[in-house]
Amino acid sequence: MLYRRQLLTHGLWLLLAIVQPGASVAESAEPDGFILGARIFPVYESGQMVALELQELLPNSRFARAGLAPGDRILQVGDVSINSPLASANALRLLAGDQPVRVHIRDKAGTHRTINWPPDLPA
Repeated sequence: MLYRRQLLTHGLWLLLAIVQPGASVAESAEPDGFILGARIFPVYESGQMVALELQELLPNSRFARAGLAPGDRILQVGDVSINSPLASANALRLLAGDQPVRVHIRDKAGTHRTINWPPDLPA
């Protein structure tokens, strides 16, 4: 499946094209503004990108199945720290794939945890 969505960063829209291996290049059936079943926005602290925040999740999205909730922040995917628009695009590509990676999360309460991704693969 091809995901084409725009991510607002530093006042510029970054077009994300995420293609899963062996998938068709058809448009995603997700609502506008959703990437991988979620509304995701960059988080900046002191002018530096530090995370991607989940702001709304579709009920059967991978994020929802992984137990994530609106307000949770993705800090790192595999060895990709969320510290730039390019890094965030690379992290989203990893999240769209089926290769196992570790995802570092900080929830709304500030608790850090690490989850195995994708949630639909057997452990």
